[in-house]
Amino acid sequence: MKSTLEIHNLSIGYPGKHREKHVVVSDLNLSLQQGEFTAIIGINGIGKSTLLRTLGGVQDKLGGTILINGEPLESLSGQALATEMSIVLT
Repeated sequence: MKSTLEIHNLSIGYPGKHREKHVVVSDLNLSLQQGEFTAIIGINGIGKSTLLRTLGGVQDKLGGTILINGEPLESLSGQALATEMSIVLT
């Protein structure tokens, strides 16, 4: 069985003034298969790093679902996540 990353209706953001959330990505849908390479590109402040921190389990999502091999991201240990996915920030 191939490893897959599936994202359904994902919304992410970061804290704004007065504790409200500043949404930078909403309703993102994406499916990646094992062995694929994907580049996330764009101008400053559109959520690239926030997306990668969320996929790495470092930051909470505001809504939606992230599945790795059909398992919710939240159910995976850090070690299990590290064996399935690599993220490079430059």
